[in-house]
Amino acid sequence: MLWVFRTCLCLLFAHCATSEVFLHTKDANQVLARHRRANSVFEELKKGDMERECREERCSYEEAREIFEDVQKTNEFWNVYVDGDACLSNPCLNKGLCKDAVGKYTCSCPELFRGYNCEIAIPQLCEDKNGGCDHFCKVDQKKGTALCSCAKGYNLAADKKTCTSDDPFKCGHVFPKGTRSITIHRPTENATNTGNGTSPINVSLDTLDVNTVKTNSSAKKNTNDTESQGDSWFGLIDPSIIVEEEPVLPVSCGVTRIVNGEECPPGECPWQALLMNEDKMGFCGGTILNEYFILSAAHCMNLSRSIIVIL
Repeated sequence: MLWVFRTCLCLLFAHCATSEVFLHTKDANQVLARHRRANSVFEELKKGDMERECREERCSYEEAREIFEDVQKTNEFWNVYVDGDACLSNPCLNKGLCKDAVGKYTCSCPELFRGYNCEIAIPQLCEDKNGGCDHFCKVDQKKGTALCSCAKGYNLAADKKTCTSDDPFKCGHVFPKGTRSITIHRPTENATNTGNGTSPINVSLDTLDVNTVKTNSSAKKNTNDTESQGDSWFGLIDPSIIVEEEPVLPVSCGVTRIVNGEECPPGECPWQALLMNEDKMGFCGGTILNEYFILSAAHCMNLSRSIIVIL
């Protein structure tokens, strides 16, 4: 009976000893999970294999380049292969585009943002497209914003950037066709030199022919001569015309015609030039294009044999 006990005890010790030295196949594969394949005879002549060279083994940059045979694709793979993809967490803010690199990443920031992660907002100041202002731009140092202002004759719109003209007949604005009623004052038949009686005449602008409106310079000498001027519409030397409605400029071919206009004070219109003849009489105007050219109307070129330009 004793020898049976000793035999069992020896077998138990033998089993424990062998279990510590040798591992089962399943356990051994957990340590050596992949088996390397031996190189074939013409291995160097074959195209690189991604699975064998970079998945089963640790490949170098040169081996990766041989696999892709393209520098850009190799760099894109290598940046992720070495230390992982840093752009997976989307570190770029404000819709910036992330590009991974070895040990770092770069962000391509959209307009008006900067910083390593596009976290800094850039205020649109005057140096950038005039701050969005139509005319003048000034930086508010306290608020760090752009303040817009307009030139004389213009008003700042509700958006605080656009300038609109306060001129009812501003350049480039086409007014609709229409008529206006005007009142022409002239003396009545019983008016005398000491009287100022007038009778209004309401006419339409469309029916009023400027060529039929005549005045006689001899009326300056004797006001009684007005009785003999039957072809005159009115007898006053300087008749006053009262506009009862808003004036409407004539429209021709969709382009507004500017009639008369206003004199520009000296220095207020630096783009204008005066064309003078040999007698130093101004006969036309022009617009300065550059230091060599003046733009003027075509008919002005035939009004004088020599033209003097006054700026």
